[in-house]
Amino acid sequence: MSNKKKSIAFGKSLRENVPRESHADWEPTADRPDPVELLRSQGKTRVQELLPLRYERMSASAFTFYRGAALIMASDLSTTPTTGISQVVLSRIETGAGNPTLALLEEIASALGTTLQVALSREQHGHDAERCGQSDNS
Repeated sequence: MSNKKKSIAFGKSLRENVPRESHADWEPTADRPDPVELLRSQGKTRVQELLPLRYERMSASAFTFYRGAALIMASDLSTTPTTGISQVVLSRIETGAGNPTLALLEEIASALGTTLQVALSREQHGHDAERCGQSDNS
């Protein structure tokens, strides 16, 4: 079996183990930490004079709230099903800090229900820029 076929099979097995539908309904666990307490606890390690600015920026929209409340989101997501692909690996790829192998990129694309070719062609054609309200001309 070729590496590509192995990657596709691996990605499909991840999707079988963790179907998209498994993320459709989220219920907080009985022992869910209080989100406000998580932010307060995290605030103890931050520059105190900047906390009011942080919270003001978080209050601007749902997007900015969740952007600033990554700890709450991480806490909530820690109880959901996972494919086993490390979040650290994905984060390093996303930020350009890591150099993933082609095989890993194919596995990730397959787990997302697409192909690496489609994922790369979308980026080359500016879909990420369009999503951010920019065009290829900006």
